Amino acid sequence: MGEADGATFVTSPNGSFKAVLTTWTSGGAISPYCYDRLTVVPVGVPTDKTSASDMAVFEAECATFALRDGMIENSPSITWEGDEKLKVKFSISGSALEPATVKLRKQDASGRIAVGFEVQP
Repeated sequence: MGEADGATFVTSPNGSFKAVLTTWTSGGAISPYCYDRLTVVPVGVPTDKTSASDMAVFEAECATFALRDGMIENSPSITWEGDEKLKVKFSISGSALEPATVKLRKQDASGRIAVGFEVQP
């Protein structure tokens, strides 16, 4: 993948780790492409090193959650549930139209952070 289009950082409660959601998009109206990768890295890791695929705990085509209270939110939703536990909620509603591949990993590359997943519409 080329240059990322954006990244969102969510720091752990104790400030030691950060969950980094990186998004790549390309194409136009004929062939759009959007891909998300979530990595968990120590806070000191430079931004340009945070999206390596060998550190990924979640990878999927971009998606949104079902309409809720008049709002549509992007998937995934990332929440720290403690210093060493990350919760990732994600949607597979788009896979009803086209097959999609979702890659999940229950631990970060360091082995210190447990990752839990929840599928939502």
